[in-house]
Amino acid sequence: MGRVTARDTLNRMGIMERITTWNRKHVLLADALYAVIISIFFTLMAGTNDSNPGIIAYFDHTVMAFWSFVLMVPVAMRRWKPQMATLLFAGLVVVQLAFGPSMVYADLMAPWMLYSAIVYADPRNSKAFIVLAVAIGALASPVIIWSADAGPILNQGVPFDGLSPLETCSGTYIYGLSGDCATTIATSSVAIFIFIAVYLFAAIIVAYWQRARRITVSMMHERNDALQAKEDEERHIAALAERARIARDMHDVVAHTLSIIIIQSDGGRYAGANNPALARQTMETIRHESERALHDMKRLLGVFGGSDHADYADVDALIDQARAAAGMGCTIRKTVSGQPRAAALGAQASTAMYRMVQEALTNVRKYGGPNVTVQISEIWGADGLHVTVADNGRGASSSLDGHKPGYGLIGMRERIGAVGGSVTSGPQLGGGFVVSGFVPYSTVSTQSEAAAPASESPNAASSAAVSSGAAIMPMAAPTTGTVSMATDTGNTGVVSNVANAPQSAVASQVGVVQPAGVTQPAGAKMPRPVSQMSSVPTQAPPAPITIRLRTILSALRSKPIQQASATGEQRLNWIERMSQWTERHYLLTDLLLTILVAWMLLSINPSVIYAEGLQLDNRFDRALTIIILIPLIFRRRFPESSALAVAILAALQLLFFEPVSLADILASLVALYSAVLYGRDKAWRWTGIAAISDSVLFGCKIFAAQTGYRSIFSMLTHPRPAYSLAATPAAFASAIMFMVISLALCISATAMAQWDRSSGSNALVLQAREEALRAEQAKQRILAANMERDRISESIQSEVTMTLTSVIDQAVAGLRILDDCERHGEQPSPGAISEAFAAIGSQGRAALAHMRKLLGVLRETGFSDEAHRQEQPGMQLRPAASLDKQLHDSQLHGIAS
Repeated sequence: MGRVTARDTLNRMGIMERITTWNRKHVLLADALYAVIISIFFTLMAGTNDSNPGIIAYFDHTVMAFWSFVLMVPVAMRRWKPQMATLLFAGLVVVQLAFGPSMVYADLMAPWMLYSAIVYADPRNSKAFIVLAVAIGALASPVIIWSADAGPILNQGVPFDGLSPLETCSGTYIYGLSGDCATTIATSSVAIFIFIAVYLFAAIIVAYWQRARRITVSMMHERNDALQAKEDEERHIAALAERARIARDMHDVVAHTLSIIIIQSDGGRYAGANNPALARQTMETIRHESERALHDMKRLLGVFGGSDHADYADVDALIDQARAAAGMGCTIRKTVSGQPRAAALGAQASTAMYRMVQEALTNVRKYGGPNVTVQISEIWGADGLHVTVADNGRGASSSLDGHKPGYGLIGMRERIGAVGGSVTSGPQLGGGFVVSGFVPYSTVSTQSEAAAPASESPNAASSAAVSSGAAIMPMAAPTTGTVSMATDTGNTGVVSNVANAPQSAVASQVGVVQPAGVTQPAGAKMPRPVSQMSSVPTQAPPAPITIRLRTILSALRSKPIQQASATGEQRLNWIERMSQWTERHYLLTDLLLTILVAWMLLSINPSVIYAEGLQLDNRFDRALTIIILIPLIFRRRFPESSALAVAILAALQLLFFEPVSLADILASLVALYSAVLYGRDKAWRWTGIAAISDSVLFGCKIFAAQTGYRSIFSMLTHPRPAYSLAATPAAFASAIMFMVISLALCISATAMAQWDRSSGSNALVLQAREEALRAEQAKQRILAANMERDRISESIQSEVTMTLTSVIDQAVAGLRILDDCERHGEQPSPGAISEAFAAIGSQGRAALAHMRKLLGVLRETGFSDEAHRQEQPGMQLRPAASLDKQLHDSQLHGIAS
């Protein structure tokens, strides 16, 4: 599986996303293009003026175009170097006021530059830039008025190219400044300064408002980028965890079985040499164990169902098996203290403790030596189960089969550590070896056990769940990570607990969901609802109406948005705090805005189109205005539902009612914009169809109104021959024109929403993306684990099958020798029996050595692929590709096939 490259991601982007991505990455070039376009527009506007006064002289349109172009240079740098660009713009404006025209069209960019300085520059300098902007505005006001009223210095009050000074100030340069001229200039300068101040104040409000939003947006971008950057690591960790699981289960199923086979063959080589019946029984045991291991291995590498006996309730059967395998020379005793509560362990803890006892008994058989006594102490305490397996054998020693010790104990610690337990192991002072483990009770299982009736079957809940096709997940100890669980048809769902856990912990905490149809281990119970627990005091359940009301009120609340505060020592001002408040309480904000818009529309005549000569009650118009504006309250909480409601109301109004109001047009455009911006990725498809439909109805409405009909419905139900299409070409042309205008407005609203959505400047959109990224990350972990398991299964299953089959073949060959002798009535020779067992033991040792090598490669290559490049290339770690990549590959495969 390959990684998804930036090129692959770019190829899947839409046009708008590509433009906004390019805009974010190339701010200087993007702003330079904007500046060129604006300067061309200003140059064309300057060409309409013959001349413009300045302090020094009159200037023609060429000079005005030059200054417009020069002032656009810092505009091109406004995001790249905002502080330097703003200072440069301010300096150029001062030079222009002193030596150039008093006003040029590029001066209109001053509020935009102030906005850029506040939003993009260092927040600590914002007040200084505001003071600078106000000072230049205060300077520009008298300069503009003086150059217009008194005229330039070089012209000395003489008219130029149709321009002349104010009559009261025409002799200023000759006779001095008169009282009337001074009053006029002062009054006009104040008026101009007030206009400039209002213009700058609006820019300041917008800038602070946007800066507060950018703080939150920037934080969300960082979180989203971190989630995307962690994707490869998360998939790597999930694949590592799955490899560790495979290694543990392979060790438990295969390595333990081969160890038993080797011991059985060594014992049968001597005990069965002169006892054909014992030799046959031993060979049958070896064959049975090999076939069982092969069956369990196929299940392990298939669906991870595991052995049917992998629960602590089956420890007694495990002890009996160990006694039979070890022979009469080994004594195993078990003591139980406390009240057994197997169901309280939880399935995962129960399995982990079973595997610990299995590992300890296997190590006793392998390393304990002859005449070993094993003491198993089982203590059921108030908080969990303590189990100790101690023997009086030789202690830790080297194996005779070349086994490299360590994997069994590693797997044991990983299993028990995953459920919040602990394990200690080591040789005893007086000889022998001891393994001690503890697992806590599962809280849910404990409550369920206390609440369950005595007559209830232990497996009733799990059986019901399995019969209904539900996936059962054993409960684990509480962890701090984020747990995600999913199941797919044909794939085992893997529970990943890797969001906040370290790599070593993750490798032991990825659980497996049992697929439907797999028997739940004995003693495991599904948690019961709290309302069914007799041990927990409960209250009467709320009434259904109360539950519905609470659900509705909960759905109507604004989704919480995690906002960031200002960086550094800067505190948010009142504008920024208000901005964040409206962002947090966007539902209430939309309610207030809707009320404000409704009040403004109701203050004027809301209806703009009527049938000729007809007029309805104004109260009816007002009611229609309020009704069609109501869905806008939920335009951000339920964007697509709100847009659908507006589209339906607009269609009904156009079909059956007479007026077409400003509310219809405004609500339709706002709802369309909101649905595309806040709705699903493909919401523009159905909203586009709705926009086209309503635009066609709008054109029909225009035609009906201009031909004297009250509505489209009345035109269809009561046609008038006098008003045919041929007789009213002007009405038809007007209808087409309004329909095109309506479509153009809808397309513009959709394009603006797509731009805002792809630009990553909206907190709600980024929050939705973060939720999608987290869900996708959980899927990626599951896919990585599943695909790593499937890939390792393909790589290793044939070798495991061949290994176990070789042992089975040797056992069958030995049984065939005994069968041949029995058919001929002969007594098999001790040498033949000894050779048969020797062949089985040799094959078992070779198989175990090979299996240990596979287990070593499986574990070690997961952490250091580069150091094991030449060992088992098929088992190198290869996490799953991204979901988009897999879907893309599957589509290509489907096309090719």
